[in-house]
Amino acid sequence: MVEHAEPKERHAKMRDAEFWFRDGNIVLVARDVDFRVYKGILADQSPVFDDMFSFPQPAPFTPPRLELASSSNTDACPFVHLSDSPEDLRHLLRVCMPKKGMFSPFQPPADPSYASIAAAARLGHKYQMTRLFEQALNYLKTHYTNDFEAWEKQNTYVPRGFADVEAIGVVNLARFLGETNLLTTALFACCQLGSRQIISGFAREDGTREQLTLDDIGLCLDAKPRLVQESVRVVLRVLRPIGSRSCTTATPCRSGFRHLLEKVRVRVGEVAGTDPFLGLFNALGSDADGELCRSCWLMAENRDSVEKRAVWDRLPEILGLAKTGPGGDGSETQSEGTGAA
Repeated sequence: MVEHAEPKERHAKMRDAEFWFRDGNIVLVARDVDFRVYKGILADQSPVFDDMFSFPQPAPFTPPRLELASSSNTDACPFVHLSDSPEDLRHLLRVCMPKKGMFSPFQPPADPSYASIAAAARLGHKYQMTRLFEQALNYLKTHYTNDFEAWEKQNTYVPRGFADVEAIGVVNLARFLGETNLLTTALFACCQLGSRQIISGFAREDGTREQLTLDDIGLCLDAKPRLVQESVRVVLRVLRPIGSRSCTTATPCRSGFRHLLEKVRVRVGEVAGTDPFLGLFNALGSDADGELCRSCWLMAENRDSVEKRAVWDRLPEILGLAKTGPGGDGSETQSEGTGAA
């Protein structure tokens, strides 16, 4: 919502250090911060700003004497009030009016922060800045993808410029924008947080807190034990002591599977957590070396891949986002030599 205050209600506020152009022709007021910028640039990028600036403006605002003392430009300037935070508006202006050395317009840096992407998505949507909005959304969709192969190749469950806890903000953005395709992997990332973090959220740049809704907190807390169960199920199926059909040392390999299970028991906290996609052999590392012949090792790795894919296919159901898995019957995939765990 844009509010036009009467001149008599306009009081001196803090002038933004980054966006106060002496020859600017509009002052945007976000809470207690003034931004003096160029309305033509904003109107060209946003039909909402274009309409806003076409309305009759309040009488020109002349900064008070205290402010003029530090400014060489004393021209009066119209102003509009915005409901956005100064931090979000600053991110938007950095795209529309980049300063020297900043990234090009509408081209985010290699590892943008959550704050910059969230501001681009929210304000791009609000002000109908289609290109900005789509680029922010596409960035999120690239990471929070429904393509298992692409998702599995990523090293982390949040983009490199994001903190782990900022997955909470991605869930909220997905809900706000109606982009439900982002929810599965974003909510899964939230489930990797501690319960206290899930509940308390994180501080935004403006000092307010970003928190999940009570419903989404409930989904995460309900899903965490289910994910642990899935992790255990994957381990038991991968290490079921049935060797490969190509195995020529069946007895030693059966013993090897039992030895691996014992190593899992000792390190159960690392292997059987809320992340069934961790990869059993990645978790065991060198502790798994030499326990199986090559044929059985390759079979076990294949079991691991198949079981992780089965969890992925059921992930919306596990997270409480769907009632049944893709098959609709809750059936589970089994790989060579597994059987029921």
